[in-house]
Amino acid sequence: MRSCACLVVLLVASSICGSASAEAVLDTEVRPQAQPFIDAAELRLLGGQPLEPDYRQHLLAMEPDQRLQAIVWLRRSGMLVDRTWSLDDLMRPATRLNQEVGDEPRIRGR
Repeated sequence: MRSCACLVVLLVASSICGSASAEAVLDTEVRPQAQPFIDAAELRLLGGQPLEPDYRQHLLAMEPDQRLQAIVWLRRSGMLVDRTWSLDDLMRPATRLNQEVGDEPRIRGR
């Protein structure tokens, strides 16, 4: 039942996103932007280390479809068990890595 609910969330998220079709979300091929993050997380997992403290900023810097793929990988690996992701955070446009969530980009001279 739980996996069915996850599938429904993936399909709803992909339809809202618009940039990723349901087939793309269900595809097992790792997206280019998610791959370096997943590789680094896998090394930490194999080394018995937790995620980096700023992992959320790294995920929010990804496009939503790639972010979702990385989160699914983290959940399946057991590395992401404590903090949940809201639908707003899942579908939020990519931010710059050092930009805080909710901060507007600053324009020079203003």
